[in-house]
Amino acid sequence: MVLPEAESKEQMYERFRQGIQDYFHITATGEERLLDVYVVTALDRKPPAAKSRTEESWGGLSSVGFMDTAGDGDFLREPKSVGIGGIWSIGTEGTAVDFCRTLERALDRPVVNETHLEDQFEFKVEASQTAQASFLERLRDQLGLVVTPAQRNVDILVFDLRN
Repeated sequence: MVLPEAESKEQMYERFRQGIQDYFHITATGEERLLDVYVVTALDRKPPAAKSRTEESWGGLSSVGFMDTAGDGDFLREPKSVGIGGIWSIGTEGTAVDFCRTLERALDRPVVNETHLEDQFEFKVEASQTAQASFLERLRDQLGLVVTPAQRNVDILVFDLRN
């Protein structure tokens, strides 16, 4: 979009928001709702391995591995909306917020970051065909992170059709 004068990011976002609403004949409003979520917290021990600030791999690929639901022993690598019990592995680097977003893309509900971790980390829990521990146990043991179901107030975007 080429504008006659420079605009702030907020002004441009408002222009795009209004254009989308007008084009689709909708109204989009933000609301806070009490939702079922997964809450990620950090145990009182050392956090996941910190990434060196000199590494150039920030923003690298993220992946989530899924449990085999077909029963043929293969681990699935397709994004799906599953419960936390359906996750088998995860690998991402960045902040705790980035980790939660990666996990949330695969899960059936929002993920809330309550770790209070501020640095950049490598979050990696690998799949193993022989591992007896669940993903949640391995996440706790390897990274010191705990995921629990809970309810929290979450900001959501609500779309309504205009008449």
